[in-house]
Amino acid sequence: MSSIVVPADYSNYSFPEFKGHVSRDGLINTIEMYLDANDVVFVYGEEGFGKTSVLAEFFSRHEKSSIVLSIDPINKYSYYLESLIRDIILQVKIYLNQDVDITNGIFDKKEMVKNFGTLEYIIKKHNKELYVVMDGLDQIPDDDDSYIKDLLDYLPIGKKNIKFLFSAKKGMLEKSIKSRKTKSINIDLFSLEETKKLLPGIGDDKLRVLLNSFRATPEMLSSIKRLTEQGVTIDDILQMDVEDTEGLFEEEWSRSESVVEKYKEFLGILAFSKTSLSLEQISLEIGMRYESIIEAECISFLHVTDKHAKFRSVGFAKFARKKLKDLRMKSLRYITNIMTKTPKSLDSLSSLPSYFNDLGDTQAVISHLSNENLELLLSESKSLNDLFRQLDLGISCAEDNELEMLRFSFLKSLVTGIKTSSLLKSELKNFLIKEDVKTALDLAHGAASKEEQLQILCMIAADYKEKEKPLPESIELQIETLFQGISPESLGVEKTLDIAMDLLPFDSAKAMSLINQIDQMGGGGENKSEYAFFRFTLHALQKKPDAFDGEIEIKNFSEKKSDACQACWNLESGGF
Repeated sequence: MSSIVVPADYSNYSFPEFKGHVSRDGLINTIEMYLDANDVVFVYGEEGFGKTSVLAEFFSRHEKSSIVLSIDPINKYSYYLESLIRDIILQVKIYLNQDVDITNGIFDKKEMVKNFGTLEYIIKKHNKELYVVMDGLDQIPDDDDSYIKDLLDYLPIGKKNIKFLFSAKKGMLEKSIKSRKTKSINIDLFSLEETKKLLPGIGDDKLRVLLNSFRATPEMLSSIKRLTEQGVTIDDILQMDVEDTEGLFEEEWSRSESVVEKYKEFLGILAFSKTSLSLEQISLEIGMRYESIIEAECISFLHVTDKHAKFRSVGFAKFARKKLKDLRMKSLRYITNIMTKTPKSLDSLSSLPSYFNDLGDTQAVISHLSNENLELLLSESKSLNDLFRQLDLGISCAEDNELEMLRFSFLKSLVTGIKTSSLLKSELKNFLIKEDVKTALDLAHGAASKEEQLQILCMIAADYKEKEKPLPESIELQIETLFQGISPESLGVEKTLDIAMDLLPFDSAKAMSLINQIDQMGGGGENKSEYAFFRFTLHALQKKPDAFDGEIEIKNFSEKKSDACQACWNLESGGF
């Protein structure tokens, strides 16, 4: 490691350039102090408070020893799990000064774990520290946040000399972080002194009135700064009828009214697109020369590069959708026309059905969700989450088409019913017999779903217990995290029972907890839940007579089920 390359120079997720940024040295110094004593630091703050700029400033101090992921919430595919893993692996390899084969290289979870292992050894050997800086996680929609939870499961959190800095909403990430050495810091509104640096030449009295009138967030103050640079006085701003920030958005929009009118169709596509479209694609679709579209950079609330354009903030994107609501359907047709030119691309496979649905064209949704396209989506994305979303959309659009409803329902049932294969379990047992725990854990980390990963980890934990060896804390924490995410109501009786049986030898209390929840599920029927319970009981007696202990709490069980449990305990104590 004779020379250190800056990893972020090769990342697709480096921080954007901040113009007119006010340094917050005191805050950065506090973050550095917290990271010295902890594995993880969370930076909390409401939207627009400047979390991104603070993390960017920290990163600029430590760019030679940092890996960065700055996620753009406006573009769904900027937080696609496979893309994030690929980028992390690339940055780690660059940091280690290794050759990277972008075309034929391996970029999966197993490779990421392997590279982090090498990284941990190298930085420990050279007594260095590495910072992993992740921004934008709190902006990801709830129905997509499983990507982030999956990613966090594979990060080396808690490893010596590797520190993590996250921006987040309070309570969002804590349950997914497997470290007890964490610290949080809240970002407050800009102070008078910080505001004076951003808006020089304005008297203290007027600035105090300004700060009392508006929330002093970086986004708000940057908007005010741009207005003052366009000739608007602070008195003019203070006399505006501002409701939250919308008045400032409206004012800035109106300042660019003539230019906005020229670029309305372009702005409509940006406002209603859920994916990142290139300037070249947009120019061809709306019949505007590429050179003319590039000139849209004169619109203050747009960030335009040679290839792409986007609104400077989520707030402006929302405001643009409100202002351009009459162009919504036309914009959606433009977007679908662009994406149907590459129908087999990952963006089109995952997004076109949603656009068709927004247009009210349910037949187009059904046609696009062919078996071939669904298979290709799964193959390209490696994500069951996307597949489930598409199948749910297909079901909702096929209400009047019984044949297609049957097809989508069957496919969803087929995917939902995927169990941990007997072949996989046999392979796992073979590794455990050979005491090859590392390969067994790699098998768990490569599981197709969280439920399957939990089952494999439970089998590993049961092997530790049977051999009377202490279970590593990392495995115990992973099992606890995955168990908390189990929803018997969503999984159904059979899948929940399958998980409970694998939990049984390691943690009978957790296993009984799932069985108890099956008993409370009204949809399965009394007979079905009782059948599941007695199958579980027989499995317990056959597999491990001492699997139950008398301290397990049983709630809402019928008398005969309680009798069955008592029979298990009697067997353990020699009562039969």
